[in-house]
Formats: sequence, C-alpha cells, structure tokens
Amino acid sequence: MTADPVVTVVCLCYNTGRYAVKALDCVRRQTYQAIQLVIVDDASTDGSEELLRDWIARTGYPCTLVRNPTNVGIPGVLNRALGLATGEYVTWISDDLWDDDRLATVTGLFRALPDQVGVMFGDTVVIDADDRPTGATSPCRTLQLLGHPAAALVCGDGQGHVVLDGRTVWEALFWRCFLAAPSATVRRRVYEVVGSYDETLAIEDLDFWLRAARRFDFAYLRRPLVRYRVHATNFTSGIRDAYLDSLAETLRRHAADLTLPATRYALRRHLREEAYRVIQRLTTAGRHRRAARVFRRYYLPNLQLTANAVKETVRVCAALLHPGIVRAG
Repeated sequence: MTADPVVTVVCLCYNTGRYAVKALDCVRRQTYQAIQLVIVDDASTDGSEELLRDWIARTGYPCTLVRNPTNVGIPGVLNRALGLATGEYVTWISDDLWDDDRLATVTGLFRALPDQVGVMFGDTVVIDADDRPTGATSPCRTLQLLGHPAAALVCGDGQGHVVLDGRTVWEALFWRCFLAAPSATVRRRVYEVVGSYDETLAIEDLDFWLRAARRFDFAYLRRPLVRYRVHATNFTSGIRDAYLDSLAETLRRHAADLTLPATRYALRRHLREEAYRVIQRLTTAGRHRRAARVFRRYYLPNLQLTANAVKETVRVCAALLHPGIVRAG
C-alpha cells in the first residue's frame, strides 16, 4: 500500500498569536495525518511566540518552530519555511480556519490529476475577528463580474472541479488576482522549477502565480477551502503604502508578452480599481495626503472613459476635496 504523500503546512505568525493558535488547532484536527508542520514567528512583539510555544507544549503535536530575529515579511517567511519543507505539497495558514477534511480533499484530488497540475485553489468564506462569516469570495464570481471570457469555463455547472491550462490562468491574472492565496496548495516541484517568492515585492503571491502559470496548469475546486479572516492588521486591508507600488511593478514585469488588447485594457482597469479601493480606505482613515498621491500616481494614468469609471471618479474627487463625505462602499 502506497503511503500518503506528505503535506508541508506553513503557519505564519506576526503579532497574531491568538488567531494562530486557532489555526494550529485546525491543522491538528485534520483527518489527513501525513503532515509536516512548520511554524514561523516573524519577530512578534506581542507575546505571540509564548502562545505558540504553549500550544506546542500543551498538545505535543510534532512541528518545527522557527523565530525570525527581525521581521522579514510574508515572502521572507515563506522562503525560510520552504527551505525546511519536505512534503510533496505545500500550503499555509496564518489566522484563518480550515474544515477538518481540507487536506484530505485537496490531496485526494491532486493524486487523481496529472503532475502538470501544479496549483490547486478554491473558494473562501470571509470571517471577522470573532469567527463570524461576513461574506465569501469565488474565482468564478470574480471573473464573471469582470466579464472575462473564461468565466463560463471556470464556473462550469458549479460542481466539482476544473483544470485550467496555465496560459488561461496567466492571462486572467492581469484582469485580477482572482485566486485567494489562503485557499491554495502547491506541488513542491513548482518551487523547484520556477523558484521561490520574490522578497523585493510587498505582494508576493501574484508574481509567483504568474511565473507558475507559465509552466504549470491550475485546478479550481468549486468549494470553500478556507475561512479567511479579515481584521484590522491584515496586509490586504489596503492601507499599506507599498501595496500599489508592488502591484504595479508585478504587472509591469510580466506584461511584455501580452498580445490581447482586451487584457491590456483590463490591466489598466485592475490598477485603477485597486487604486480606488485604496483611496477610499485611506480617506476613511484620515490619510488624505497619501490618498491624493495614489490618485495622481495610479488612478488618473489608468482612467478609462466608461460610465462606471466616471461615477468612481466623482466619488474619489468628493472624498479628496471634502474629507468625511464619502465612505468606502
């Protein structure tokens, strides 16, 4: 009887110890047992390391705990963990929650698919700081809303899974980073072929997906694979100054081979709509000078004369000229 392939689970923690402990309990409850757990504390300053060590002592669950002496950010944490990974597959968890059969479901499907499928991802349920569901995200729905021509293929009949060729995924990523990193599992071989995460980028996942899609196919499992926690300290809250700089640099690096006019148009829409989201959050937080810089640098150069863009622009200008009038929505 063939042994189950090992899954390396990386748990990332930076000042989120109480959430990380809940995440680790999800790993411990998995029905799939062939797990290598690597925990990386990225120089937390709030006592998170003590909570992690207490969990290890209390549960006795086999794992490797690494503490970074200085904060290096998500790409650096992932790369350090990858250096320790021995599993055939790699996935990660930080302050999110999993169902008990998450790894059993993913590995079962991976083993039934060709080796050319290097990445698997799914839907997410969004939860708040108190574990309450507040929404959901779906690659299918995202591509439908964007009007992407592959949306019908991705959505299918809403059941089961679909294998997407790498070129389709690569092209669609310029429209939006439509797959949620917390839902993803990666064959370790993908890292051996395309390399690890770029630590010069503040958002490492989009760059990695674009590189992986040049060499591998992706599988989309049409079911929630993670309960993704959104709270005040999430990087993706949109306040972080480096976010748009990193997004623009990533898209610039990979856009040279684009040939479809619709995708070049969608790339500009991608940057403008992300700038719009960041401007709304910045003005709500009272950071109007930074919001004005985002408006000049990323919003205006990518403005397209559509009805939706005109409405957006009116709201953005109102927020910048009259702080407090417009709120995110």
